[in-house]
Amino acid sequence: MPRPRRGFSSIGSQGYDVAIERGGMYGFDFVELTMNDYPRDVLSANADRIRSLAEEHDVDLVVHLPHGSDDNMLASSDRAVRESSLETMQDAVLAAGDIGAEKAVLHIDATDHLQLLEAGQPDVLYDTVSELKATADEVGVEICAENMLGRKRRRISLRDLVDIVAETGVSVTIDTGHAATMGYSSADIASYVEQYGESVSHFHLNDTHGSSDDHLAFGAGRIDFAEIFAALPADWVGTLCLEIKTDDYGYIEYSGQRLDAVLEAVL
Repeated sequence: MPRPRRGFSSIGSQGYDVAIERGGMYGFDFVELTMNDYPRDVLSANADRIRSLAEEHDVDLVVHLPHGSDDNMLASSDRAVRESSLETMQDAVLAAGDIGAEKAVLHIDATDHLQLLEAGQPDVLYDTVSELKATADEVGVEICAENMLGRKRRRISLRDLVDIVAETGVSVTIDTGHAATMGYSSADIASYVEQYGESVSHFHLNDTHGSSDDHLAFGAGRIDFAEIFAALPADWVGTLCLEIKTDDYGYIEYSGQRLDAVLEAVL
């Protein structure tokens, strides 16, 4: 397998310029900018500078589309909420295109609203995601839908993503921590990767002790990343993103070193 490209999720308390500079300094291949921290108007207004910084520091760009608020609820069975959310997300995808991002991580969510799969309306969900993908295709951005976490309501699981991919053509982001908190063992995640790896384009490497969404430094939790990586297809060329809750880029640098050691052992 070719060596996967490695990157990290930006620290929201610090600027996008710091994230891009640190990406180059630490030898990462890309930086994932989180649009909850850098909204679409900020990215679009600074697109030339962001592109220039990325070129200067030799890193590619990925974005995490906005999530968690009422204007990001693509899976809501409330038509007005869903249609408004689609417009918001389409604008976000256009901003991703403005800065030259190659991928956009997507939460297909409903939060406090009845979710379309719960409501027995999967076709409406597929049509909505397909509309967003069509916008992304126009600007050369790959949509990577992420498995969600939470037990109070029906959330998009790895199994749901199998059908979503088949019906819409989007790619998959596997969040390892989300999967673990929903009861997936490392072996379960590896089995999914072995079976559906061709649809997996991106990972959020989110380590955890298993019961909560911890976002620990890479290797500090219980997830067996070597087992998961070993299950990837021999020709896999996706991206691995460290998603760590920290205000200190030193932990990201250290996690990158730990990730490289695991990849060297597996590859």
